[in-house]
Amino acid sequence: PADRAVQVYPTVSAPKPADVSAGTQGANGLIVRQVQAELEALQISPQQLNTEGLQITTTIDPKTQSAAVDAAKKTLADQPQNLRTAVVSVDPRTGGVRAYYGGDDGNGFDRAQATSLPPGSTFKVFDLATALKQGTPLNKTYDGSSPQTISGQKISNSDGEDGCGTTCSLSEALKESLNTVYYRLTTEIGSQAVADTAHAAGIPLEFPGGQKTLVELNPFGLPKAGIGLGAYPVRPIDMAAS
Repeated sequence: PADRAVQVYPTVSAPKPADVSAGTQGANGLIVRQVQAELEALQISPQQLNTEGLQITTTIDPKTQSAAVDAAKKTLADQPQNLRTAVVSVDPRTGGVRAYYGGDDGNGFDRAQATSLPPGSTFKVFDLATALKQGTPLNKTYDGSSPQTISGQKISNSDGEDGCGTTCSLSEALKESLNTVYYRLTTEIGSQAVADTAHAAGIPLEFPGGQKTLVELNPFGLPKAGIGLGAYPVRPIDMAAS
């Protein structure tokens, strides 16, 4: 008893509450959300995930992910505050998502899943793929000057560029991303043919919720030539996967 009475015991600290938000903060939190959604689709419940000690391995590459986040932030550094961006990188050999950035709020809106973002000039690859499928050669030339009136629509190139003159090949026009050439090409090969190519490549027929993709929101529901310049909204994740 005498020895026990003189002992000095350390102060016992109360245990910290569990951090239920671990892994869900910042840009990587949106990755966690997508993984959870895929697990639920595989009939793995949140209870199983939280109690059974499961080990989940993703296809995300840390270096690629870091580069994607840095690229997104650097691109917007000098841009207006109301602009938003998303980056998704997919390994074409496996279809695995290597990097995924939909914003900095892991619990907020995921811009990589946004359904209201016209892809712009990135959609021109589907124009070219359609043309090649129809037998149009890469060296076919068009008037790439700016601006032009094509099928009653005034079309100009980005920043008013003159492009590669009046004899611009499809390959060079894609390199310079000339609207005048690819709008004219779309009128020749057909807007619906471009849509069919995009769907075959992986752009879904519908957004989550049932709204059709790559169509006019009118009773006819047919795409117009603007599809060739990426006028119809698609999800960034679908563009990357295609």
